[in-house]
Amino acid sequence: DAAGTTGMVDVQEGATRMQDVLEGKGIAGAEMPYLVAASLAPQGPAGRKHEQGVFAWSGFGPALLKNKYYAMRHGMSEANEQGIIVSDPVNGIPKWGLAPAGRDQVVKAGQAFLASLPPNQELDAVRVVHSDFKRTKETAELFASTIGVGQENVSPNIMLRERNFGELELGDHARYKEVWAEDETDATHHTFQAESPAEVRARLVALVEDLEGEHQDKVVVLVSHGDALQIAQTAFARIPVTAHRALQHLEPAELRELPLAPHPDRSLV
Repeated sequence: DAAGTTGMVDVQEGATRMQDVLEGKGIAGAEMPYLVAASLAPQGPAGRKHEQGVFAWSGFGPALLKNKYYAMRHGMSEANEQGIIVSDPVNGIPKWGLAPAGRDQVVKAGQAFLASLPPNQELDAVRVVHSDFKRTKETAELFASTIGVGQENVSPNIMLRERNFGELELGDHARYKEVWAEDETDATHHTFQAESPAEVRARLVALVEDLEGEHQDKVVVLVSHGDALQIAQTAFARIPVTAHRALQHLEPAELRELPLAPHPDRSLV
């Protein structure tokens, strides 16, 4: 159907876009004016200091964002209930959807979000963009239907996928802490062949840049996963990605506005 076709195009475009990010295309320069230093290059523009190859304040440039962004973590999933790590698309796309409790959480979150909107807010201006994992897809679709947003304004994007935890896949979720301990000192590590914090932030910042090019004056809800959204917050807050675990944790189905912090170099504002 039309919605399914649109979703497939979005996923294909997302795959191409993520490959561009991994290859360093458009990470800094004229094509992506909001990005400053999301690349992993050992030397960046203007000779600024680096944090393991990524600028300590990397993320967005001085321009204000044209849209309002919210982070939304998926509701309680079957994997959450069983205490296992599901971070590989091979497992996360076809299986491990929302648990019944997670569906209830999403409905309540949608109701609360709707009540928080200003009276003059038009729902036509709301866009819901989600990871293509089953648990985030179900969250996004249920959230949208709860607040009255049409499915034509709901779209998948692989840039919002869970951080890949490599060799820890399908293992005990208590082992997340072993990767997080490395995150605190090394933004580019691949312990257990996990995706590095720097790589996750690069793709998430690139996604927001793409959305900035497509929309204006919209309310964009980014439905994703715990680690991906913790890392995304560091870009909006303009703090080192190594500090992502110091930020307040997102609970299942929690929505949080993502205001852009003032740029540290006032001369650019």
